[in-house]
Amino acid sequence: MSATAAVPTAEQQETGRRAQTAHRADTYGLRSGGRAEPTSSYWVRAFPNEDVAFWRKQDIDNTRVVPQDDPKVGETCWKMFSVTALVVIVVVGLLLPNAYGLLTAFRIQQLSLQTAALKEKHRRLKLDEERLTSPARLEEVAAGLGFNEASPRDVIHLHGRSGEAVAMRGRPRR
Repeated sequence: MSATAAVPTAEQQETGRRAQTAHRADTYGLRSGGRAEPTSSYWVRAFPNEDVAFWRKQDIDNTRVVPQDDPKVGETCWKMFSVTALVVIVVVGLLLPNAYGLLTAFRIQQLSLQTAALKEKHRRLKLDEERLTSPARLEEVAAGLGFNEASPRDVIHLHGRSGEAVAMRGRPRR
């Protein structure tokens, strides 16, 4: 076999096609009155245009071919983007009230727990205050610190005879 393959001429191609068609016609019995009778156990009807052969002369180079821009592609993309954005806005708009309701319910639950904790703390502080400010406790603390009952001359009253506060006498009036 030579290094270069010979390209068949048009006449050789036509002769090859005729031979293939004749062989098929003999195989399927088409020469005898036009009725196809199988001559073998594996009979397949001829495919349409089976005898057509395409011969390529040389390799086709499509690297320089640039497709033309379709002006409707941009319009179609923008329509699709707009519809998608609209659908997203509608879905978010429909889901937003439910999400807001869930967040509000969570916040209400947190506040009710905080309120219960603050009420309990307030109750404990009130009990502590009552215990610490009871007269019996105050007398006990005073005795522990060495406080005695005050005599009448040790007591200073802040209100004067005219009913005006003593602390206010030094300030000029406006």
